[in-house]
Amino acid sequence: MRRLFARRSNHGVASWDELLPQMARFGITTRGDFVRLMKRHRRQLIVIDRDPLTPREVAYYSQEFGADFVRDALRRQYWFSWLSMIGIAMELEFGDAATVWAKPAEL
Repeated sequence: MRRLFARRSNHGVASWDELLPQMARFGITTRGDFVRLMKRHRRQLIVIDRDPLTPREVAYYSQEFGADFVRDALRRQYWFSWLSMIGIAMELEFGDAATVWAKPAEL
């Protein structure tokens, strides 16, 4: 991930326990499989990561993660952690069947 995405996106608590079996379920079992998946969707992931948040999302995430983190993430144009980007790449590649995380209902 360090070679493909900004280091500032390496934040949050990683939960590889959920992601690794999910990747294996879709045939992503080697480093090469993983790198190809991430390279195939790299540009789209960067665009998704830089999409602006709505004012409601900013308020919600400021409460969840702290206003300083949200302000910095918006200013420096990063939002998703590496782990989240992997999940999004899985969804882009395999559709809704690969969805691991759900969006909070109040947004």
